[in-house]
Amino acid sequence: MAIAGCFIEEKNIMGPYEKKLNELVAITNSLEGTSGSRALKAIIKDLSGHGPISELLYTLDRQNFDKVIELLVEFRDRGRNEPFNDLHEQAVQRLK
Repeated sequence: MAIAGCFIEEKNIMGPYEKKLNELVAITNSLEGTSGSRALKAIIKDLSGHGPISELLYTLDRQNFDKVIELLVEFRDRGRNEPFNDLHEQAVQRLK
């Protein structure tokens, strides 16, 4: 950009959120054609505000949000090795 005979270099300085989002997009693109890529695409698209991820982000207070994330991490760590289907079905039955 030229201003009164001077050249100023324009820099696109990314914030921490934008950096993480760009990294996630790059990971998603590197996994193209896999179920992981489809899951990440759905999450990225949902961040705009119209789905279960954005509901989680925008409607829960921080304490309940943290509990949900802890539950997801726990399930991720243990869910492949322990039979949780019955446990989840029982939880669904208790929902009002």
